[in-house]
Amino acid sequence: MTPLIPSSERTHQLRFYQLIQLLLTQGPFPTIEFNADGLRSAQPGFLETFDFNGVDTDWLFDFITVESRHSNRISLYSEYCYHKQFVTFEGERFSEELPLENCPILFDSVEVYDTLGWVVTSRFGIKELWFSNLKPTGLRAAPDYADLGKVDYHPISSEWVLFEEFDRTNGAFQVLYEQRDGKVERVPIDTHEKLDFIMLLGHHVGIESVTEELAQDSNAILKILHSNGMEFINLSQDAKRNIDYIEVAVCDCPGAFQSVPNDLRADRSLVLRLLEINGEVLKYAAPAFIHDRALALAAVRQSYTVYNHLNPDLQNDPEFLLLYRDAKKAYYEKWDEDFPL
Repeated sequence: MTPLIPSSERTHQLRFYQLIQLLLTQGPFPTIEFNADGLRSAQPGFLETFDFNGVDTDWLFDFITVESRHSNRISLYSEYCYHKQFVTFEGERFSEELPLENCPILFDSVEVYDTLGWVVTSRFGIKELWFSNLKPTGLRAAPDYADLGKVDYHPISSEWVLFEEFDRTNGAFQVLYEQRDGKVERVPIDTHEKLDFIMLLGHHVGIESVTEELAQDSNAILKILHSNGMEFINLSQDAKRNIDYIEVAVCDCPGAFQSVPNDLRADRSLVLRLLEINGEVLKYAAPAFIHDRALALAAVRQSYTVYNHLNPDLQNDPEFLLLYRDAKKAYYEKWDEDFPL
């Protein structure tokens, strides 16, 4: 096991140097901007020599910024580059005295999948996929920093690697890669066998990640919704009227019901039926239903937390108070049974 490398002024300098090399040779990466002209103007000659004498490394990172919907632009250093310790590949050693160009790459993490033949590394939020002999596959991805995104490679067999990208605006998207004759190429998620294999290993697959043909297969849609009910929002408008899809989606993701067409959200009999599956659906049904006594009783009976969203008249009703108490007690008793200390 390669020893962890503690953070120091030299590691900060090396991180800046290696990030510049990454941006110049492998970039540009989405939402990352390196203001090279600004740095050359503020510190003439630095990018040619990387002479850190008398230069504040933290200040240098201010010339590498990312787009952010939350605070316009932010320094990549302050948000993504500070770590207490780093790691290198097995067998590589870092020394404070080594010239920058001779130092091993400092990673935030190195995940080795010995039995599958893959290595996944992370630095600056950027993920890279390697073969087990540390030969690069050429696959590298940066997250959408603007929406607090994440990217990752999930080796699932010696042939397949699932890539997943997530951000708060676009949700999750998956891509399947396959090793063929020493090369890694993207392959479609186009069969139930692939879908089942990926999900069996605990990974989600989105509607938009499969082929158009599979995305229109009702059995495939149900599998995807069983895995992640919020994928309901990516269905076509016609598919969102399918009651089977709605029932599966709201089972664990009641919020999916807000994407159901308005006439179905106002269908009292349908809402009552769904409340037996998940009481939280009431919060996303037609607004008037939150005042419907019978629907509210059904909702609290199934999910005691809905009680907190009812109007004061219903909350102070003795029948609701007793139901809330009993439903909450039953919930925690079941929790204790399922997750004993």
